[in-house]
Formats: sequence, C-alpha cells, structure tokens
Amino acid sequence: MLAHYLADQQENLQSETHWDEQSLTEFTHLQDGDLAAIGVPSTGGFAPSLHLNLGDDYLRAGRVQDAEDQAARAQQSVARLPEQGYGAMIRDGVRRLQGRVEAANAAL
Repeated sequence: MLAHYLADQQENLQSETHWDEQSLTEFTHLQDGDLAAIGVPSTGGFAPSLHLNLGDDYLRAGRVQDAEDQAARAQQSVARLPEQGYGAMIRDGVRRLQGRVEAANAAL
C-alpha cells in the first residue's frame, strides 16, 4: 500500500498515475486482514480510495472512459466504508469525480 501514498508525492501526472496503478495492482494481492496492523481492519475499505485516485488521474490525463470506469468501481465499493469521517470524505470525492466525468462526457 506504500504505492498509494507514493502516488500523492509525485510532481507529474504520469508518475502519479504509475503509482496509483501500482497500488491497485498490489491491492489485489492483499488478504482482508493484512492491513490491520496499520489500523485498517478490512482491506476492502481501501478500494474506493484507490479507484477514486486512479479515476482522477485518468480524467486529468483526458482518459475519460477509463476515469468513468474507475468512478463506477469506486461507487460500487463505498458500501464498505463508515458513514462518517473517512467514509463521508471518500463518498464526496466519488460524487465529485462522477460529476467531473459527466461534464467531460458532455463536452465531447
């Protein structure tokens, strides 16, 4: 999951996208309790954020369909999140990404 945090430290979109794609690839290899030691009781709670970040990267790169796919995947996985705090923040981010994707599609 280090790649998830490394992506946010990048100064260019290509590098950020690389690390966000890497984090999603790594995520598929995790078992549900693997992140308990860092305070994440279920790895499924990371999925919405990973898809949200990658969707944002894709949209900024002009890859609207890829962004739309990631936004849909993020939306499908938000049910695992708590209603308040972190969960509310990610849900809001997903809604905003979906709105930006809709605007980009309308402009095509």
